[in-house]
Amino acid sequence: MIFDVSTFAAEALAFFRDALRPATLTKRTYGARTPGALTDGPAITQTNYDGLGLVSEWRHEQTELVKRGDRVVILFAESFDATPAPTDTVEIEGVTYTITGVLTRDAGSATYTCAVRR
Repeated sequence: MIFDVSTFAAEALAFFRDALRPATLTKRTYGARTPGALTDGPAITQTNYDGLGLVSEWRHEQTELVKRGDRVVILFAESFDATPAPTDTVEIEGVTYTITGVLTRDAGSATYTCAVRR
């Protein structure tokens, strides 16, 4: 029997649908600096990706380098057209968080578990 990860991800998404919240992942692309305006920094293009996710508290054993108020956001990859990365932002439940690290991506690439900070 062959295990179909995409079917499993779709079934998991359907199962957790009531617990998930709309989320917007914002990715930034840094361009070139404007000639003659070096102190302005590079041009930044932002692209939004809508999907589903949830916010969680840190478990005690995860708190080595965590500041008070840091959270974990789990993004369901099936619902996004982008991969989260540090410095991206995610808005979920009306709060915007900056991704400080992508902690894990499960073996089937169904979820991304991200460390986030307000």
